[in-house]
Amino acid sequence: MISGKQLHGLKVLTPEGAVVGVIDDLIAEKQTGKIQGFIVNLPGLISATAFLSVRDIRSMDLAGIVIPRKKCLKRMTKDQPLGCALIRIGDIETEYGYITDILLDDKRISAVEVSQGIWSDICQGRRTIPWDKR
Repeated sequence: MISGKQLHGLKVLTPEGAVVGVIDDLIAEKQTGKIQGFIVNLPGLISATAFLSVRDIRSMDLAGIVIPRKKCLKRMTKDQPLGCALIRIGDIETEYGYITDILLDDKRISAVEVSQGIWSDICQGRRTIPWDKR
């Protein structure tokens, strides 16, 4: 199981091992938590982002995400709308507190970790809530 903290900054690689970007955020379906793709920061002098569909991923582990070729990355604008059925992980809200991390399981979000503040974290610890109960 990979957490969102481990995912952020993960390298996107070609089969030859060339780094073509790093993961910035992920996009999932609001209702099911099924991952649709990732937002990737591209290297270069000018800041650019691209969308990487989950269908284009050959493998994913803590060493990086391997894609067949660089052309799998589709350039996008920073504020490009996603559609009403999708959500960026940075935009998730919950009534139980602040989201501090997400847990991924088999290409979907299985749960979110929430905090109600530092004092609550010290006294009670953080809560993990299943995606469908958030």
